[in-house]
Amino acid sequence: LCSIATLVYCARRINRLYSGFSTLPRIPEKPSPYEIAYLRGGAREVLWVALLSLYQSGYLTLAPATLRGRVFTATEKIPSPTELNSIERSVYSDFASPTSSPNLYLNSAMRLEVLCHEFKTSLQAKGLLVTTAQNTIRIKTGWCAFLLLGGLGGYKILIALSRGHSNIGFLLILEALTTVALLILCGVRIRTPNGEEYLKRLQQAYSKLRTTT
Repeated sequence: LCSIATLVYCARRINRLYSGFSTLPRIPEKPSPYEIAYLRGGAREVLWVALLSLYQSGYLTLAPATLRGRVFTATEKIPSPTELNSIERSVYSDFASPTSSPNLYLNSAMRLEVLCHEFKTSLQAKGLLVTTAQNTIRIKTGWCAFLLLGGLGGYKILIALSRGHSNIGFLLILEALTTVALLILCGVRIRTPNGEEYLKRLQQAYSKLRTTT
């Protein structure tokens, strides 16, 4: 009962973190692909969207696979400064020489994170992206619950052993299940529940649009 009560408390405390954002933002007619990409997977997802855009625009080409993987290289087509946004220019600048995708990500991640700061701030303000403060509260809540239940469970096991009871398997299983539940409830998250729902509605809205057209 103590384990169940603690898990319920943790769930309610975490739900209160997002209680100020009860309604979802309206689905825009022309959503920013880079903002949606950041919501889906952060700077890494933004990187691949930029690569796809540069590839489709003819500024990059994909060479045959090598031991290093698929290699993107710049084509002879040179974009003008007004044709690319700041994210695309940043990614394009990494192709002065052939670069494999993993190396490109390592070289570009920090720079893209800085360029995506506006997306991050906007998504957090809309209640779609978890803030650092919210993740900190999740972690602290999980640790407090873990110490409480771990201490209580350890005490019960010691009492059982001191009284000659060796059938402590149920207590060990309960401790393991409680730990897993705490990890699921209180682990670090990227998106809020509203953020998950927003992505689903966005996908549904544009899948219907493709069907009707």
